Amino acid sequence: MKLRLKHKYTLIILATILLCISLFTLFTYLEFKQYTHQNASFTTDLLEQSLNVQLERRVNQLTALLVEALVNPIYNYDLEEVKYFTQAGTSEKDVVFIVVFDNNENVIYDSTNEMSFMQLAITDEDKRFRKSIGNKKIKIMFFDDYVDAAANIKLQDKLLGSIHIRLSLDSVKNDVMIMKNELVEKREKVEREILKLVLILTVVMAFIASITAILVSKNLSKPIEALSYITHQIGNGIYDTPYPKNRSDEIGELTDSIKKMALDLKTTTVSKNYVDNILTSMTDILIVLDGEQRMKNVNIRASKLLGYSEAELLGKEFSIILEGEEHAELCINEIIKKGPILNQDRTYLTKDGQAIPMLFSCSTLMKQDGSIGGVVTVAQNITIRKQIENDLLKAKEQAEAANLAKSEFLTNMSHELRTPLHAILSFSDFGIHRIDTAGQDKLLNYFSKIKMGGNNLLSLVNDLLDLSKLESGMTDFRYSSVNFEHRLLLIIEEFQLLVAPRNILINYNKNDSFPKIRLDPDKISQVVRNLLTNAVKFSHDGDILNIRLVQNDGVMRLSVEDRGMGIPEDELESIFDRFVQSSKTKSGAGGTGLGLAICRQIVIMHNGRIWAEKNTDHGSTFHFEIPVA
Repeated sequence: MKLRLKHKYTLIILATILLCISLFTLFTYLEFKQYTHQNASFTTDLLEQSLNVQLERRVNQLTALLVEALVNPIYNYDLEEVKYFTQAGTSEKDVVFIVVFDNNENVIYDSTNEMSFMQLAITDEDKRFRKSIGNKKIKIMFFDDYVDAAANIKLQDKLLGSIHIRLSLDSVKNDVMIMKNELVEKREKVEREILKLVLILTVVMAFIASITAILVSKNLSKPIEALSYITHQIGNGIYDTPYPKNRSDEIGELTDSIKKMALDLKTTTVSKNYVDNILTSMTDILIVLDGEQRMKNVNIRASKLLGYSEAELLGKEFSIILEGEEHAELCINEIIKKGPILNQDRTYLTKDGQAIPMLFSCSTLMKQDGSIGGVVTVAQNITIRKQIENDLLKAKEQAEAANLAKSEFLTNMSHELRTPLHAILSFSDFGIHRIDTAGQDKLLNYFSKIKMGGNNLLSLVNDLLDLSKLESGMTDFRYSSVNFEHRLLLIIEEFQLLVAPRNILINYNKNDSFPKIRLDPDKISQVVRNLLTNAVKFSHDGDILNIRLVQNDGVMRLSVEDRGMGIPEDELESIFDRFVQSSKTKSGAGGTGLGLAICRQIVIMHNGRIWAEKNTDHGSTFHFEIPVA
């Protein structure tokens, strides 16, 4: 962070004063802390010495009392009395054990009743300790964790025995530790109070120093701050800020220079804002490139359309948005050689890789010395126009396809209608002209031909009506669960009678366990009859037709295989369109081209599919499958 001049002056003064205050405070606090530490240590030693003296006095008193009480029991060798007085002494605070000996160092009574302590009480070291009593009434010795006391038991000058008492120092140590902790807490509390007082004084002194430093630095930096504020306002586009009073020193000269700079900037900014407003309101993409084909300026529309922020585009090569690096380089080279590029189709790439068609124009940006300083590019998004063009092209293709389909439909219809009508009219003329001369058999033949032509016309019209209803969704489907194999067997039996004169065999392997399936039995039977009719129509005499009915993975599939002339590979899809026949069947045995279209619509309404395959040797196989559920 850049500091102002006023703040620098203030910080220098404050830093000097605070350094002195901090050193003084630290020195005072450390001296006081050292003093309190020494005082606490001395006090703790005195407490410990005092407690030891008190303990020694207790040991003396207890030992003297027991020695006096045990003279008669030992003299009379009354063990019960010895035990009584010894147990009474053991109940005193801090007593670890009491052992009573006779004059031969034999244990008369051990308060612990444990061999370990008895053995401990009669060690050589303890014997030496007891023998060191001499003429002393009581011998006392302090150790790290306990204190031992020993005394001879005498009746007048006769030695009756001795007593050994051991007291634990744990309670003394605990008392010393408690007192020491209390002293430490008190010392720390005093230290905190002193530290708090020192800090309060430091804060007060620092506050006073801050006020002094601010007042001094304000007078030094005020004119410079005023000029700094003016330049900041100029940077924000505000040029009417009042200037400080005229001065004859260097600050006055600086003020005049800033006034002139502000006037020049104001004139330039007005022109720049006018141009920026134009660029911002543009609906086209404007990108300015430098001499190295890097983007120097982009308008808001460019950032929004391409998905980049302005910072992500500036300084980057133009090739990241113009599809193909070679296009960018060729574009610039073309401008240099041939001049501006106007209204060419180019493709821009967005940040996520989407291609946008653009109507692209660009020209060079010249420097004052006449050299090329960069390139100005303008591009218009023509996605909608391209979409309209594509839609028009598709509409044109669809119209042409519809016109062709209409022509083919009319051609097929006229042919299919003309043939039976011609037969009906011809045989009607024969009947009219020969009514008087022809016999009944001849007339019956004419009427039969007329009926056949009428039936063909009726079949064609029925097929057209059925297909129209299926495609418009107006056909009623009656679904039920049926044994479809039973239906299939009836259809096969029906066709077997029809193809018997041609020695055509229909082969099917019966499956008695085939389950019931939900479908429209009449509509699916119509599909099967149509496929069998085609297979019979295009088979040779003596051929075999294979029919397979299987169920697998929830789907029922029926296949009809023939040995006829077959269907070319490129026509296996188109034969299911209306009025479309295989190129091998358009003459001869071919029909109207509506049967397979009807079959496809029926299968689709059962959520199934139908298709054809060319056999490897000859003939073709038609399949359709529908879900069993």
